[in-house]
Amino acid sequence: MSEHIIQEIKELRADMNSGFEKINNKIGDSNVILAVQAEQLKEHIRRTNLLEETQEKFKEKLEVDLTPLKEHVQFVNNGLKILGAISAFLALALAVKQLFF
Repeated sequence: MSEHIIQEIKELRADMNSGFEKINNKIGDSNVILAVQAEQLKEHIRRTNLLEETQEKFKEKLEVDLTPLKEHVQFVNNGLKILGAISAFLALALAVKQLFF
């Protein structure tokens, strides 16, 4: 009877060791996956930073490139305001002339 118990204990021990090996393998696999993901994250962060820097440079360049256009638009707007004021003055002067002369 004791041999039978000893044999069962050995089988249980073998099963436990097999289970521990499986757990260790899964932990090892998880560590590999985590290492790969960490490297992918580093690469993602590097590319994201590069993209943000590129966008900032593009935005600055766009602002510089649009400055002459903005100045031109402002100049034309001011010219049209002056032209409108002159037209209103001439219309008023012509109306006064027709009323009194």
